[in-house]
Amino acid sequence: MKKRAPKEDLKKTLQLEISLMRELLSNLREEEVALMSSDLKDWDQVMARRSDMVFSLQELRIQRRAVTGQVLEEGEGPLDIPLEELISPDDEDSCELASLLDQLLALIERLNLQNSRNDQLFDQTKHLEKPPLYCAYPHPNFQPLTARRRPGVKTKTEKK
Repeated sequence: MKKRAPKEDLKKTLQLEISLMRELLSNLREEEVALMSSDLKDWDQVMARRSDMVFSLQELRIQRRAVTGQVLEEGEGPLDIPLEELISPDDEDSCELASLLDQLLALIERLNLQNSRNDQLFDQTKHLEKPPLYCAYPHPNFQPLTARRRPGVKTKTEKK
């Protein structure tokens, strides 16, 4: 049996994490529909499925941290290392890893936005007994990731 390189393991782990996060986003959209239709039974089923997804996602993130440590050749590695530091411009896998990281960050942003929308709808269900519910898009308190400075990315105003 051929052993994979740590960067191959990292790519595989990121791909699995992205796939599971897409399922989680779909689940959040199902929750939105259940909240808008005030269907408590459907909402309970959606939340039960989500608990399994969150548990699996937690295990994948632990696995990704371990693989990140292997890539750094430090065993388990520190938990606070940005994945952007693992990408070397000279490495042939750098383009694919950068793409996976961008997908991961975009999904995190979309998950946060959908979760904020669902929170607003859930708060409205406390005050309304029947539909229709309304949710502003985007949520007033939502700050997109692109508005924050990403680590390792220099802006035009910064001096090198």
